[in-house]
Amino acid sequence: VVKKREDYKERPRLTDAARARGGAGGGAGGGWLKFNVFPKDYYYYYGYNSIEIRKPLGTTNIGGYAIFILLIAFAIYSFFIKKSLAGFGVQWFLIAIVFFLNILQPVPGIVADRHAFIASLGYCIVIGAGISSLANYRKISPNYILIPILLIYAYSSYQRSKDWKDILTLVEADIPFLKNSYDANRIASQNYLTAAVTSEDAYQRQTYL
Repeated sequence: VVKKREDYKERPRLTDAARARGGAGGGAGGGWLKFNVFPKDYYYYYGYNSIEIRKPLGTTNIGGYAIFILLIAFAIYSFFIKKSLAGFGVQWFLIAIVFFLNILQPVPGIVADRHAFIASLGYCIVIGAGISSLANYRKISPNYILIPILLIYAYSSYQRSKDWKDILTLVEADIPFLKNSYDANRIASQNYLTAAVTSEDAYQRQTYL
């Protein structure tokens, strides 16, 4: 099957087509939630095929939009009616993340994961409020709930920090998952060439080349 050249796009979500943007929004929303709850599959570059563009009325997008509608309803009820901290956290998350869903404006790739930082503060507020409520209900110290959660996320952070030792360790860790991305491979090649040029060891230069 021969595909047209325009079918291959390094940043498939960067488009003004309403249908494509609608087809990316639900999947992107689910992706951002996943990044907060399950901190894995982080890469130094999100390019080609990082998030598949699905049909606007496909299961993935409908599910993603349904989750966000439920979150909006929860935020309105919890924050404006119940005056709860969890409602404020959800509201914070939604306001911060809406700019990266490809709905209001085209966004390249899934953007860098560092842009999820502001939205993740809302997620942390929700978790903190939930731990506080559960601890009060069970009449126990919040530390019994908080410490195991922190240990899990600390392990994930430690593992990813090892990848970020330097640019070459980062490339080595991520490039197997980015084989179809031109820009990801360009970044990798550029850094390997730079390392080869600046290395004083002949064997290292050959290895980098």
